[in-house]
Amino acid sequence: MGGMGRMRPTRGPTGTATVVRARLRETTASACSPGGGRPTSLDSGSHARKRPATRNRSHDPPARATQNDPPRPAGPLCYESWGPESARVLKVCCQKTICQACDVQLEIRGHDLCPFCRAAPLSPEDELVKLEHWAVKGVPAAVCQLGSCHRRGDLGLDVDAPKAVALYERAVELGDAKAVIHLGLMLADGDGCPQDESRAAALFEALSEAGGAWAPWAENALGRLATDPHEAARHWTRAAGQGFSISMFNLLSLYEGRFSYPGHAAFPTDLAAAEEWYRAAVHGGRKDASFHLNRLTHLKLERVTI
Repeated sequence: MGGMGRMRPTRGPTGTATVVRARLRETTASACSPGGGRPTSLDSGSHARKRPATRNRSHDPPARATQNDPPRPAGPLCYESWGPESARVLKVCCQKTICQACDVQLEIRGHDLCPFCRAAPLSPEDELVKLEHWAVKGVPAAVCQLGSCHRRGDLGLDVDAPKAVALYERAVELGDAKAVIHLGLMLADGDGCPQDESRAAALFEALSEAGGAWAPWAENALGRLATDPHEAARHWTRAAGQGFSISMFNLLSLYEGRFSYPGHAAFPTDLAAAEEWYRAAVHGGRKDASFHLNRLTHLKLERVTI
C-alpha cells in the first residue's frame, strides 16, 4: 500500500458507488454461513465494521473484543475465526470457501477430494472451464476470481489487465466485496484502465460504509490515497483498530517519520505511539513486528544515550 503523496481529486457519490452500497448491504443481510450455502467473498459480511471509540489520541491500540461484538465468521472445517487478513481458498468446483491452512492440511494428508462436494482435483484447463461456467451463471466470487486469473495470468491465461478490469466491474455490480478492492486499486493505479482516483476512493468509501471482512482493506486503501497525513492516519487507525496489520505498519511508518506529504507539514514523530502499535501487531500474530519492536527499542535507547 505504498505510493504516498499522490493528488486526490474532489469527489462525490457516483452511480457505481451507489450501486455498490446497495448491493453490499443486500449481500451482507443475506450472507450464508461459511459452512453452508454458496458463499460469496462477503463471507465475513455478517459482522458490522467496528470503528474504534472516539479517543483523545488517534494512535491508541485497538480495543479488545467484548461480549457485545458480533461474532466473526469461522472456517467451515477448523472453526477458527476469520479476520480481515485470513487466507482463504475458493473451491472452484462448488464455489465454497475454505481456510488456506485447512486446504494445505487436506493435501498433506492425502485427502484430494473437495471436502464439500467430493469433486476430484481439477487440471488447470478444467478449472478454467469450471470457473467460466460459474462466471457465466453470475456467481460473484467466480467472476472476481476469473478477473484475478486474467490479471495474474493464471490457469494458462495471458495477462490481460483490461479484461480483468471488466470482470471486476461485473463482480462489483453483483455485490462482490473483494472485487471492489481489486477494481479500486486498478483504477487508482491506472492499471488496465484510465487512472481515476476519484472513483476508486468512492468505491472504497462505499465498501467501508457497508462493513464486513473487506472494510479494513478499503480503509487502508483510502489512507493510501490521502494527500494529508492526518487524513491517512484516520483511515489507517480505523483499519488497525479492526486488527488489520498492514494498516498498523503504515501507521508505524507515519509515526516514525518515514512518509512525506508534499505541501503538508511533517506528521509529528511519536515513537511511543509507534511502540504501542508494534505491540498490537505482535499480539495480532505478525512475527516481523517483534523484530521492528526490538529495533525501535534500541533506537529509543540510543536517543536517550545521546
